Amino acid sequence: MWTLRAALLWLAVVVVVVGNADRTTLRRWHMRQEADGDDGAAISAPGFAAGDDWFSVTVPATVIAGLLQNDFWGKDFDPFFGTNFETLVADSALFDPPWWFRADDFHVSCAAGEQALRLVLDGLSYRANVWVNGVQVGELEEVGGALRVFEFDISGITCTGGQQAVSVAVEIFRAGSLDVYDLGVYFIDWAPHPPDSSMGLWQDVSVMTTGPVSVAYPSVSSALDTSADGTVMSACLTVLLEVANHADTAVDGTVSAEVVGVATVSRDLLLEPLQITQVTFDCASNPSLVVQSPLLWWPWDMGQPSLYTLKAAFTLRSGTVSDSLLEPFGIRTVTCDLDSRGNRLFRINGEPVLVRGAGWTPDLFLRPSTSRKFQELTYVRDMGLNTLRMEGKFEDPAFYTLADRMGIMVISGWSCCDAWQSWNDWSDDQMHIAEESTRSQAKRLRIHPSVVVFMYASDEIPPEHVEQMYLRVLSEEQWPNPSLASAANRTSTITGASGVKMTGPYSWVPPIYWVTDGGQWGGAWGFLTEGGPGENPLEFPSLNRTLPEDDLWPIGDAWNYHCGYSPPERFGNLDRFNEALYARYGRAAASRDYAVRAQVAVYESVRAMFESYNRNKFVSTGVIFWMLNNAWPEMIWHLYDYYFTPSASYFAVKRSNEPLHVQYGYDDHYAWIVPNSRNVTVGGRLSIVAAMYDTAGRRLFSGTYTVAPAVELNVPIKVAPLPAFRPRNHVYFLRLVLQDEHQAVVSSNFYWLSSEPDVLNWEESYWLYTPCSEYADYTGLMDLPRVTLQSTFAAAGNRTDTVSNATVYVTKVTVTNVSPQVIAFFVRLRLLDRYTGEEVLPVVWDDNFITLLPRERRTLYATTGVRIKHPRVSAEPWNNVVQRSTSHAVTPGWLAAVAPVLLLCFSLLTHVM
Repeated sequence: MWTLRAALLWLAVVVVVVGNADRTTLRRWHMRQEADGDDGAAISAPGFAAGDDWFSVTVPATVIAGLLQNDFWGKDFDPFFGTNFETLVADSALFDPPWWFRADDFHVSCAAGEQALRLVLDGLSYRANVWVNGVQVGELEEVGGALRVFEFDISGITCTGGQQAVSVAVEIFRAGSLDVYDLGVYFIDWAPHPPDSSMGLWQDVSVMTTGPVSVAYPSVSSALDTSADGTVMSACLTVLLEVANHADTAVDGTVSAEVVGVATVSRDLLLEPLQITQVTFDCASNPSLVVQSPLLWWPWDMGQPSLYTLKAAFTLRSGTVSDSLLEPFGIRTVTCDLDSRGNRLFRINGEPVLVRGAGWTPDLFLRPSTSRKFQELTYVRDMGLNTLRMEGKFEDPAFYTLADRMGIMVISGWSCCDAWQSWNDWSDDQMHIAEESTRSQAKRLRIHPSVVVFMYASDEIPPEHVEQMYLRVLSEEQWPNPSLASAANRTSTITGASGVKMTGPYSWVPPIYWVTDGGQWGGAWGFLTEGGPGENPLEFPSLNRTLPEDDLWPIGDAWNYHCGYSPPERFGNLDRFNEALYARYGRAAASRDYAVRAQVAVYESVRAMFESYNRNKFVSTGVIFWMLNNAWPEMIWHLYDYYFTPSASYFAVKRSNEPLHVQYGYDDHYAWIVPNSRNVTVGGRLSIVAAMYDTAGRRLFSGTYTVAPAVELNVPIKVAPLPAFRPRNHVYFLRLVLQDEHQAVVSSNFYWLSSEPDVLNWEESYWLYTPCSEYADYTGLMDLPRVTLQSTFAAAGNRTDTVSNATVYVTKVTVTNVSPQVIAFFVRLRLLDRYTGEEVLPVVWDDNFITLLPRERRTLYATTGVRIKHPRVSAEPWNNVVQRSTSHAVTPGWLAAVAPVLLLCFSLLTHVM
């Protein structure tokens, strides 16, 4: 729903304002492979003319991203289509030599001794020689590490008085070119490894102009004073600033910090030549930093993510402001202690929070897209998630600022299964890079209230000397949030038990898994830092965008090519998923048919996962679905696909996480009411209306159950048992509707159940999944007759998005099942462009994959970032796509019609003979 215009409007509102500093972000560059005789001094000299062998690129860009900007492999070449990625692999030798990146010349006005110029590289991969105006300012041995921020004082080169041309050239070496254990950006088993190893300038490159002293990397931490009834009375703030003298003489002045609208504090400071120091203002010495009745930052599902503004500056004795900054921040506290069960429980502002999140990945080529990030986080909130886990992936400041404003928590840290976890093979160089990478990220993230924890290891526990280094750096940089030694169930000799688990699954499991795991695997207990049903085959329109027509069916190597990046026995194909799918839902006959069956199976398990963790809070303390998104189009690990298609899993999560939710217990067969927001207020009595149907649309059962919860509903309510049935085809439906005392619908949920249950073979469990010894039988769903649906649509106005300040457009869609008897099962709604036939994406629906009883009508709303001039609505139910295949020995309809005639002819022929 976000457009580029929306993104730019948002940037104009929230991006960090640098007060007295002048930031020039270098966007226009040229790049090429290094050639014999290249000389950094010459290439970085002002006026250097890039020849025809140089590619014009917009930075940030990796080498592959830059080549794609220039249509290097052809104008219509899509590296994500089919197996086209192999074309890049075949050209891997392109990336063995270093590549030059040269910024287009620009001019600055800088007075010697009065101003300082710094070249800031927010992210390069992996090693580099850096040149400015013919002078080398950074050498290969020191400029290494993809997740470090590098700063170079270039005042002596460029501050010569008057207008000065500035030219920057960076000679970049890819990760692994000098050491196989380089600490780069890796996609592990999530996606294929980019052949350039993400070499390039993948984050911003800027030139900062200030006075002789700069102010940077702020942090504001809080301590809350709470009354006996839990009311926060006041907040004691501590402000931290990094102040640096870039002059070779001492500088005297005043450093000040203002919490805008609250308090201003200051201190005189004498800085020695080239001194860098941390300046702290605490409330003990500065009582004005005690904020009465503060507006707190909360995760969005617990309250408002309120923000204050910090203004800081260094003023010279002459009265000249040398540098200033303006940064939003939040007043909040974060703890994550072990509970009585030994599980890690997060508390925000002293209140427990059930972490509900998913794993984040950037684009495979690290291509930045402001509008894409906005939409991804919009989807996160729309699904009712409150957290993103970023394993070894770090974003630009705008991303974290958006998370701050939207109240989305971020779990940050290092990755597994690559050089970051190969501690025993680290050289002194790797140790140094790990230390400085941690320092860089701690400094840049500590201002953001959204970032709640730093996990300095993932699947394992680091050796003592490595963990001690991490803890020392976090202490030195006054990291204001918790840190964890592992994302797995490990015990550190220094910091103790991690209190979290990484026990899978990563492949499909049935709904019953999540509530019957006895406490060893990924079921709804403890804090699961990554896991989920795994496979999520693309819907048919996305399959068409990803695979050549000849590869659409049957499932083969082209499909497997888009199943992560691992061998078949792990995630490299859909075999495990298909075994269960075909046993439970019947064998598919074509890709469209297969895609619908797959979405039903995915919805079923994903919904059960989140419903189980929500029902069991705070026995379950956190769940991170693996994953939120994909780096490229994939058949596994996503809640929406690379094209922004919100799949069935998206709506399964959204349905499960609604503020007050009605759900079915697969283990106890009860109807439950589950609150998913902090202190859900209930005006009066609630009632659950339950109804069951067979596949012929006949009602098998109906019942109403009334409960009178407390005014504030904080814990799940187990309401009533529901009956079970054994239809001839084993399949029946359950609809649950939660109503308030005025019979308004608060929540509804629709289940398909089988009288033949899934049976888990727990003895064969391992980290990947738990296999089934018996499968539930849902093949009776194929008995559902075709059904006629009518749909209408109309523009429902527009509104201003509160985060982006952009206009979004709402379409009202009404869909009716006109059949007097047939249930329309799992109806997929799409908003299309009438002339192109393409789905309008991104889009936010209030619900989808709905089921309509006979003659039932539903009205839904779809929100987009663009006005659709010629819309059309597609409503496609399971009934009209899924057919019984011949593998089930079911007689086709035409043959059933003529069978009596054929039998009569055969009988007569036999009699004559």
